[in-house]
Amino acid sequence: GKGKCFSCHKTNRKSIGPSITEIIKVYTEKDGDLIAFLKQEQDPIVDPENYAVMKSNFSLLKTFSDQELTALVTYMQQISKN
Repeated sequence: GKGKCFSCHKTNRKSIGPSITEIIKVYTEKDGDLIAFLKQEQDPIVDPENYAVMKSNFSLLKTFSDQELTALVTYMQQISKN
């Protein structure tokens, strides 16, 4: 897709970054705002030590509209249920 997130994030296992399932689990448990994180308005709460790697990809995320970010998070939540 647009952000090529799957290069670093797999559905159910850690790769370069945490799995999508783990991201959704932690953000749900801690009542985190994933969209705020993706917009760089909030610090990471999953694998903060890998933030430097992710930070280089934020230029791509800046091209996402609010609607696209919401759709991305909804997609992540849906595939985490499977």
